[in-house]
Amino acid sequence: MKRPPKHTDLISRIRSAVVNEDFFLTEHAIARMAQRKVALTDLLYALTTGWHEAVKDEYSEEFRAWRYAVRGRTVDRRELRVAVALDPDLMVITVIDLGL
Repeated sequence: MKRPPKHTDLISRIRSAVVNEDFFLTEHAIARMAQRKVALTDLLYALTTGWHEAVKDEYSEEFRAWRYAVRGRTVDRRELRVAVALDPDLMVITVIDLGL
């Protein structure tokens, strides 16, 4: 089966989803945030001010969907990478603290 095309308006869709509170966190993301001491406010700040790190995007054959990488900073300047999916809503898959 052919892969679907990537979203071209990724960052604007993510920002809109955050502003409209139209997103959810997977259990994995919640666990990683707790483990890495990343608060929800820090995650949302990184998503709304960050940039698309396209080289880290991955296609999931299992879910037949793209996982996009967003790189940003927390309010206190910690660098994060956030894996998200947009099918159909914004879903935060995992959060990585790049400073660790």
